[in-house]
Amino acid sequence: MSAAETGGTARTGAKAPAERRYGGLTAQERRADRRRRLLDTALELFGTDGYPYTGIERICSHASVTARHFYEEFGSREGLLVALYDEIVDDIMQGVTDAVAAAPQDAVELTRAGLSAFVHGMVDDPRRARVTTLEVVGVSPALEGHRRTVLRLYAALVAEQSRVFGLDVELPERRLMAGAIALVGGTNELMTEWLTDTSAYRASVDELIDDLLALYVGVGRGGGVIAPDGATVAPAVPEPADAAAVVAATARRGGVSTPRITARTPAPKVSATRSPPAQRRRPG
Repeated sequence: MSAAETGGTARTGAKAPAERRYGGLTAQERRADRRRRLLDTALELFGTDGYPYTGIERICSHASVTARHFYEEFGSREGLLVALYDEIVDDIMQGVTDAVAAAPQDAVELTRAGLSAFVHGMVDDPRRARVTTLEVVGVSPALEGHRRTVLRLYAALVAEQSRVFGLDVELPERRLMAGAIALVGGTNELMTEWLTDTSAYRASVDELIDDLLALYVGVGRGGGVIAPDGATVAPAVPEPADAAAVVAATARRGGVSTPRITARTPAPKVSATRSPPAQRRRPG
């Protein structure tokens, strides 16, 4: 066998060089780790001090990530906020899906299970509730449009569940969506009042869930969803698999995506601690 042939064989049988590791991690693993640290830092700082009061330099220092790596991953401070918001929304939606799937097949109990999963997904970590309810509001037109898309996703979920319960019998789509949008908007505003601990509304977590349940069941059983002839539409008991399928299908149709947002103008500050809101000046 010639040297050329031997060399060719050696080259053909040679293994590709192993990817270089630093600290035992590949480049892909290191990038995933940096992203996780940045998201965790955003949750802590945006969810406690607030988005307008948290600059990129502070985020990078807290996460032990360079500014270059920050911009490679998110592009802007607002991009990080959107990614965090989407992650929380996706997690809450999954929690609602799981809770509804495991609930007794009864209209009231299914509603209670979904609302309980939603509320606990928000308030068990108050930082998550603050980010999704307060810190994303008014940041930029792009983020405001994204937030409205998420609220419409929740409204579509409520409307689809109403159809499973038979509440769409002889009801125009407009009436069904009006009720769903009003319920979702009311839920969002009630969560805001609860978070800011105003004198207008104070309740325990269980009381908050009970109050929301009363609103949803009231609308569903005649407190707002009424047939054109004036008769209350009675809810039907869904098939066992319907409830979870509705949640999952609605989430897929309205899947949340993270847009590339580069605007850096901070939002007006809204206090999100559980104390009476107060006006605070932005640092110069």
